[in-house]
Amino acid sequence: MTAEPDLVGRTLGDYQLLRSLGRGGMATVYLAEQASLKRFVAIKVLNPRLSEDPSYVQRFQHEAQAAANLVHANIVQIHEVGCDQGLHFIVQEYVVGGTLKQWLTSHPTVSPAVAVRFFCQIAAALHKAGELGVTHRDIKPENIMVTHEGEIKVMDFGLARLTRYEEPMNLTRAGETMGTPLYMSPEQVEGKTVDPRSDIYSLGITCYQLLSGKPPFRGETAVSIAVQHLRNDPPPLSEQRPDLPTELCRIVHKMLAKDPAQRYQHASELLVDLKALTLEDDNAEWNSVIREWRASEQAALTTSRVAVTQQLQQFMEDTPPQRKNWVWAAPILVVCFGLGALLAWKNRPKSVLQINPKANVTNMGTPRDQYFHASLVNTERAWKAVEKYYPAKTDPSNNPFVYASWNQLATLYRERGRTEDALQLYEQLVMLPEAENTFRAFGYAGQANIYFGMGQPKRWTQALSSLQSILPEIKQRDPRQHADLVQSLDPPLLDKLNTYDRTFPQPGAGPSE
Repeated sequence: MTAEPDLVGRTLGDYQLLRSLGRGGMATVYLAEQASLKRFVAIKVLNPRLSEDPSYVQRFQHEAQAAANLVHANIVQIHEVGCDQGLHFIVQEYVVGGTLKQWLTSHPTVSPAVAVRFFCQIAAALHKAGELGVTHRDIKPENIMVTHEGEIKVMDFGLARLTRYEEPMNLTRAGETMGTPLYMSPEQVEGKTVDPRSDIYSLGITCYQLLSGKPPFRGETAVSIAVQHLRNDPPPLSEQRPDLPTELCRIVHKMLAKDPAQRYQHASELLVDLKALTLEDDNAEWNSVIREWRASEQAALTTSRVAVTQQLQQFMEDTPPQRKNWVWAAPILVVCFGLGALLAWKNRPKSVLQINPKANVTNMGTPRDQYFHASLVNTERAWKAVEKYYPAKTDPSNNPFVYASWNQLATLYRERGRTEDALQLYEQLVMLPEAENTFRAFGYAGQANIYFGMGQPKRWTQALSSLQSILPEIKQRDPRQHADLVQSLDPPLLDKLNTYDRTFPQPGAGPSE
């Protein structure tokens, strides 16, 4: 199997890749700067293993181009489909915020008015897609972005059909990822042809979860969930939330009809019913919820693109050596292209990657501001500067920022493939006293992620068991920290934590490596 390269610092076409935003089975997503337009975009780079299949690449390009025609405020816009250096990629709108899945960890339930604001925006996106004959096929919280202003952006229209879930699933396999089966329509489970009504069903599952705090169907294997989609009626939403308006419950259950003919036939019909609801004014609550979302989401540190533009001038302090070689290539350009080319090259807008790699990180004056600065630039040097200028031993008030910087630096190391360095920092975290249980928990989560990826079941099970033992205390004390902590787990481990009712084996009782 072809290993996926680390592309941070490299250039694909007109785009300079700044840092990794996330990784999945299909692609890795990077934050990038588009040189010609001076804007930030998200680039989804196709996994090289999939790029080896010409038929897959052709379908990938076709579906991405079709999705690019979906121009709507509630759909993540695709700007370009390209290939450079043998790497196939799509360039899309960069959304500052988090997924609805992350939202749910911070807000287990919300008021009907807040929920309906979300439902209307998602339904509007489905209506636009339906007008152009596009079916998403994988509507779920992970594919729905929530900006820091509460705006919904649905991702991956037209691309869902390319995932492994389009192929026949081994529904009996234990440990199958639960993300998509939780939201699949009955016709998808049976392998029948799907249309926009299938997306309405998946939206119904998502709406049910947003209102009740959990999906209507749960199970330890995909097959147990699939059978429920086919045979079971969801528990009445009114029993989960007696405070919900009767008409809102009716709308959600209509979306969840087993027979597509009994559901809303078009998203426009759903929008009509949603907008007809009479709900109390929620402006005060809405503003409060959005403020909490901004505060709890790590990306809140970059809510302003102006701020990002200013701060990214120090972003790539650890510039790859090959960037320096380009500067020394200037004399060759003079010879080859003449003085005019040289002047154009010298006067070009300065790239955020052309930064002095030996530049010192400025002391920002307080540990909080130092941590804020490191969060903006996200470099090894900046994270180390937190402890350098504000060591934990000199003032207890420095401790939270130092420990948090260890966790963020470990995440950066892991993204760059420096596994041993990441594990060393996670070990420092788990060795903290019990009074620092939140940071110890992040250490256990980091260890679990790495050992799971390394295929060491005994170690990741032990780490997850230790994490689970202190999660209840953290949730009771600080639900927001608990939400961030749970979200730090990689999807396979998060699914295990969410779907298994039993506790994990105690350390020493797990499977052998």
